[in-house]
Amino acid sequence: MKRNYAGDVLSNFLIVIVFLCHSSYLFSNDKVISLIGTATGWAMEMFFVLSGFFIAIKYMQKNIPTVKEIAIHEWVKIYPEYFMGYIMCVFLEYWQKHYYGDMGSILQFVKKSLLNLGLLQSWVPNEDYYFSFNGVSWFLSSLFFCYLLSVPAMIFLRKKINYSFLILCFTIAIRYIYVSVYSFRGLPFGYYFINVFPLYRFLEFFIGMSLGVIYYKKTKKSKKASIIQIIGILLFNIMFVVCQYMFNLGSMNIVIEIFVIYILLFYDGMIDEIGKTLIMKKLANINLQFYLFHQVVIKYVRWFETRFDIQVYAAFEFVILFGITVILCVIIKKLSDIVREKMLKYYRKS
Repeated sequence: MKRNYAGDVLSNFLIVIVFLCHSSYLFSNDKVISLIGTATGWAMEMFFVLSGFFIAIKYMQKNIPTVKEIAIHEWVKIYPEYFMGYIMCVFLEYWQKHYYGDMGSILQFVKKSLLNLGLLQSWVPNEDYYFSFNGVSWFLSSLFFCYLLSVPAMIFLRKKINYSFLILCFTIAIRYIYVSVYSFRGLPFGYYFINVFPLYRFLEFFIGMSLGVIYYKKTKKSKKASIIQIIGILLFNIMFVVCQYMFNLGSMNIVIEIFVIYILLFYDGMIDEIGKTLIMKKLANINLQFYLFHQVVIKYVRWFETRFDIQVYAAFEFVILFGITVILCVIIKKLSDIVREKMLKYYRKS
């Protein structure tokens, strides 16, 4: 099955949304900051859905791997960049605390480090832990768990392939009930259990897997559907603004997200052509790196500005942050690919 270029466009767009959120201190309009914050919440949900979507398509085309095989595959794929991000944040945290004379507890540092290095920080319902060091890495901690569960989930979906749509609807309903109960009852650790908790995020991942199976059952993408994609994007933006300012859909906003994924990925139109452009291909090639290192760059630049009392125009700083992140990601990807090759050789021998 050929590459889905519309998926690349959507992933790039979501990455930029997350970048805007973490650089929102540059904006002075509270409404804009609030809008970006809401969009980021939607973006993270769509990342989990898309991850499940593409893993399902992948394993519909070949034999399902064992849990051990997928663990090794995903570990090798993400860990070189993940470890570099951790090291960079450890150095920054040390410099900051040393500068302000607050070195903190060594024991706490060790506990956070062990959890981060083991991709386990998202299992601790304490933001000092799941947002520790490279804060965005909680996503990979939860996603790694989702990949492990994708093996039994894929076996189930293959057996029930004719009920894919019903399974999709049932999972959406389960997620809605879970969020509703947790939100309305005001249970403890509310933010954690409906944002970070890996089992909750697996529901979104599984929704994506069900959608991927439905996609695979279609023999080919519908052609010449640019107008449908344009209308779909316009409707999505209208619904997003309505949900932001008129009424809150709660957890059912995922239905809107599924709608835009369906419109973009199931139809072959102008979005696919945009995805084939050089800039989109280049950005798609460093998606993982950009996600992992954009906040690291922001932290370093802000620390540098504070340390040396430097003031920069917001627009200019935004361009600097984006540019440094892209350059750093290209370098890190090249280094990580070398490390990955050595890791793969080791695993093949063993």
